[in-house]
Amino acid sequence: MAFNATIEDFQRLGLRHLTETHTTELQSSNRFTEARAYANFERRFDRAGDTLARSDSDRAFHLVARATEIIDYRLPFVEEQKAKELIKEAKQLLTEASSLDPHCFDARRMLAASSCPSFDAYHRYLIDHASEVKQVCEQNARSVAFSENASGKLARDLAMRPYLRWLAAEATQALICGRYRCCIESSSRLIEADSEQISDAYRTLAFALVKLEDADALNKLIEASGKTIASDPWLALASLAMSYKLHHLVQASEILGVILTTWPHAAQALSIQQDLPEGVFARPRLEPLSEDELVVAISEASVLLQEGRDRDGRGALGSWVAHEPQVIQALAQESDRAAFSMRSNPSDSADAQSSSFDDNKDNR
Repeated sequence: MAFNATIEDFQRLGLRHLTETHTTELQSSNRFTEARAYANFERRFDRAGDTLARSDSDRAFHLVARATEIIDYRLPFVEEQKAKELIKEAKQLLTEASSLDPHCFDARRMLAASSCPSFDAYHRYLIDHASEVKQVCEQNARSVAFSENASGKLARDLAMRPYLRWLAAEATQALICGRYRCCIESSSRLIEADSEQISDAYRTLAFALVKLEDADALNKLIEASGKTIASDPWLALASLAMSYKLHHLVQASEILGVILTTWPHAAQALSIQQDLPEGVFARPRLEPLSEDELVVAISEASVLLQEGRDRDGRGALGSWVAHEPQVIQALAQESDRAAFSMRSNPSDSADAQSSSFDDNKDNR
């Protein structure tokens, strides 16, 4: 799961529309009537989504959704000159959102991410304002007009999501800043507050537990998450790093083998270990078991892979992973398959280079 600004924008506007035009139906428990009203609104949203916001708060979040598409899904794939234009456009959208709604905490947080002079300063900003964000979001959740049906539950969930994203950013920055116990505390609060587990806070928590070498807590977390190392690359990388730290190299090698056989083009991703910018709105939405999912997980795991230094400029674990014989062998096999595919289908080679991030970009 992941936060999706476009879907959230649609849901917020849809709930506002239903509140204003279908109050009687919403106060009943007629699911068919509610579903029909949503379907009617979806057609309007597809035709003229930019014109449907009725309140400043809805207009502000619509601007946040537009800025998110720019920052998290377009910016990483453009050249420097175009990047400057996109950054300027996104900042204008977020600044306008903050002006429209002082309680648009997503806009405030995203602006702070770019304006704070350091990771430490950004982490301090998040800590200093967390209580305010929680208080306002809880007040908004309590003020939901309709409360006995699915729309009421969704409205309360949406009201709390800016706080969940705030906590998620706080936990991530604590990890980056080396404040691992603080990261564990923030992640634990987030897991408790996030009943749907849409924030995937266990992933950040897993990396912090590795840093503290708490293997028992990591095993309990994996069990509680309902995931396995063969279904979640963050947990796979955390387990790999823990085994390496504890000098259980046979186990680490076995986990590496699971990664290589589960995710496409895993050898290339493990060899390159690309360091990507963090998602500013939230962790980007990714297709499960996709190459992009593994690439993003490896990027976030740089706090583990780059720990310590070796003569190649990588961290100790990162160097061990890249030079493991099974990774080198798998990388050669991937290269051979790619070369064969290009010889067999030269017209398709350009399509093969496109990132599936683009496929995710327009999903609602």
